[in-house]
Amino acid sequence: MAVFAAQVHTESWWRNGTVSSAGAQGLAQFLPSTAEWLPRAVPELEREAGRPAPFNPGWAFRALVSYDKWLWDRLNGADACQRMAFTLSAYNGGIGWVGRDRKEAERQGRDPARWFGQVEKVNAGRSASSIRENRRYVRLILLERQYWYRKAGWGPGVGCGGGHD
Repeated sequence: MAVFAAQVHTESWWRNGTVSSAGAQGLAQFLPSTAEWLPRAVPELEREAGRPAPFNPGWAFRALVSYDKWLWDRLNGADACQRMAFTLSAYNGGIGWVGRDRKEAERQGRDPARWFGQVEKVNAGRSASSIRENRRYVRLILLERQYWYRKAGWGPGVGCGGGHD
């Protein structure tokens, strides 16, 4: 749970009424199109949490975890930390970009199964601001914020080092 709490913190600072300049909504900052698509991709979400409701905290938190699981199931990594890094990168920037970045990393002789120090160092074509935000997003969640949620009793999180493990 610590990693998911850190993700919500990073997405919206726990402000449920948040709407980004891109139109992302609620605690988990889902674009309306993603909120509508997600129950079709993860049918149990609708059965358990109801119709898409990004401003409903219960729905938003379940949807965030469900989407992370959907991404996790489609991505791999050298270990749980690397796999979660790819998952978070995809949540923030899209699974297609993760695939393109991995191919570019491999082309450059980097390890495509490792996000930290490898795939995170390449850019397969995103704008400089988008790639900076994406890389910072993963690092904030896994190397900084989840530590504080673990310390507060939110669960074990994903061990990634960062000086706090």
